[in-house]
Amino acid sequence: MAPNRAVNVPIARREHFNEGGTVAQVKDPVCGMVIDDDSAVGTSEYQGQHYYFCSSECKIEFDENPADYADASGGAVGGGNAPGPM
Repeated sequence: MAPNRAVNVPIARREHFNEGGTVAQVKDPVCGMVIDDDSAVGTSEYQGQHYYFCSSECKIEFDENPADYADASGGAVGGGNAPGPM
């Protein structure tokens, strides 16, 4: 038998999954930071899309100028948008 080998996965690579079984990581459209949707400091909706923010400053900036950031991919990493807050 082969010896057991522990596999260490860095916490930074941890992924969680939403109800649909997909990775629920999103990109803040203002600063570009990738965050877990459940750790977002705030969310906004603009033209039917949900946007997630890493800080209140990014949310305020977006809310003041949503058209400037809406095309900056505030949705899920890898394309598409994560579902809105429940």
